[in-house]
Amino acid sequence: MQIDSTALQQRFFLLPLSAGEQDGEPVYCLFTQNQVVEVLGQKTVYPVPFSPDHVQGFIQWHEGLVPVVDVDVLCGLADKKAGSQARQLLLLRTGQIDTTTGEFLKLALVCTSTVLTFKLTERDAAQTVAVEQVPVALADQDLVRGFFRLRGYRVALLDFDTIAQGTHGLGKVDHAKDESFAW
Repeated sequence: MQIDSTALQQRFFLLPLSAGEQDGEPVYCLFTQNQVVEVLGQKTVYPVPFSPDHVQGFIQWHEGLVPVVDVDVLCGLADKKAGSQARQLLLLRTGQIDTTTGEFLKLALVCTSTVLTFKLTERDAAQTVAVEQVPVALADQDLVRGFFRLRGYRVALLDFDTIAQGTHGLGKVDHAKDESFAW
């Protein structure tokens, strides 16, 4: 019995980080076809007062609201004041479950340039992945799960689960020493 190698292919999506470079080469966020729900065109983003800098607001998608996250601001690669203008939104399924609906939580990521796609077989992936050092710009972030070279691209795997839960960065705050914190 012969197995069709195209059946073992998986599609990957690469989201360029606008200011993320290592040794003069661009850095991309990597997503699998299982994570990407949809690539959306420009949509109206409804701002949310007092939200973290990386949250641009919400979009309406189907019958719910989805937070819009600027990955460059989240990773400390851009300032919120710069106001990244989205060409597209990449709608992601995170690993976190909404306790009310039982569905995976979703995030819409701002894409300031075109999202790249490619297909790769499991065998090719095993042979073409080389682990690399995390770029200095991303090293201080709690977000990086892994950093490597794949098919000539420098890619970062980011942890969006804490973003979806709304708990990103909370572990770093020492409320006992933070005088601005009050109940």
